[in-house]
Amino acid sequence: MVRSRWGCFVLIVVFVAAALITLLAWLTVHHPANTKPVLSVRQNVQLAWHYVAPHSVREVTDPTNVLVLVNPWNRLPASYVPPDLVRLSIPYLNPGDPENHLMRKVAVPALMALIEAAKHDGIYLAGVSAFRSYATQDWLYHYYIRTQGLKVAQQYSAKPGTSEHQTGLAIDLSGSTGQYAAEPQFAQTPEGKWLAKHVTQFGFIIRYPQGMKKITGYAYEAWHIRYVGKKVATFMMRHHFTLEQYVQYEQFLKVHHITP
Repeated sequence: MVRSRWGCFVLIVVFVAAALITLLAWLTVHHPANTKPVLSVRQNVQLAWHYVAPHSVREVTDPTNVLVLVNPWNRLPASYVPPDLVRLSIPYLNPGDPENHLMRKVAVPALMALIEAAKHDGIYLAGVSAFRSYATQDWLYHYYIRTQGLKVAQQYSAKPGTSEHQTGLAIDLSGSTGQYAAEPQFAQTPEGKWLAKHVTQFGFIIRYPQGMKKITGYAYEAWHIRYVGKKVATFMMRHHFTLEQYVQYEQFLKVHHITP
């Protein structure tokens, strides 16, 4: 009988303690004296959130959104072509391929400013590939399968519809000499180092950061930059978010009715 009463007492104490902890956590975020409630939420999301890649592939429903998420689990429609593509007037390693000289109009001024700023610092950048249609992706993917096998193709070529290049918001850059273009060594070149340091100032991100393959679905690419706008790019850099994490963060705020 005594043991039973003692057990009930312990359960009551545990319940009360849990209730107090929950109340204190709520007050920490919502107390009127807290001048930065959203910052606490951001910190909690960053520390406690774990991205789990979905097992199924879904088709993107908002392809024109500047923050559209495209990866191995979020596929663009085969028929999608951005409606506002314009031709880039920048140096290109392969000037004879007109398709990959295209980019969405919303990102072009930022890219031009980035290239001019680099030039001012003695860094001369050139385009490798910007827009890439679904048909081109399909051809490339099956070309790699034919010539190098499925395993290699899956490592170096996105399945049709899962490449950011189809959004018109991404571009691969290199130095004007083409040295280490689209190769891991590019990260150690002056051009690669300059991009890593300055890219967010112009509203771009290094889309596939080092050590984030489990989240992004793709290995580190120091040359692949993606336009998201200055505000989002700055936030992502400050909090070390990938685009997958930022999209999840925005959904977190929406679900909990929090205004950043």
